[in-house]
Amino acid sequence: MFSHSCTPKPTYFSTFTLKIEYSNNPTKRLGELNKHIPSQEAPQLEKWEMERTHKWSSISKAYKVEQELLKQLAAHRTEGERVQVSPKVLKNAWDICCRKWPDT
Repeated sequence: MFSHSCTPKPTYFSTFTLKIEYSNNPTKRLGELNKHIPSQEAPQLEKWEMERTHKWSSISKAYKVEQELLKQLAAHRTEGERVQVSPKVLKNAWDICCRKWPDT
C-alpha cells in the first residue's frame, strides 16, 4: 500500500504465520487480510490477528521499518511479506528495527 498523505503510518505484524506490512488503516487492512487465509502455510490459522502496531512519523519510515523487519527475518520468509517464526525471534527482530529506526 502506498499513500501520499502526511499522517503517521503504522507498521504492524500478526501472529502464527506473520504478515508484515505497513498501512494507513491497520484495522481495515486486517479485515481485508481475513478474506484470504493462506491455508497451505498455516492450516491452523482461522483468522489474522493484530499483534503489534507502531505509528511512525512518515510513510517513508514505515516502509523502511517494514523492509528492515523483513530483512531481519529473511531466513524465516515463506512468501511475500509472510514469515513463520517464534515469538522470541520476532521480538528480537522488532527490537533491532526500532533501535535502527527510532521515531524521534
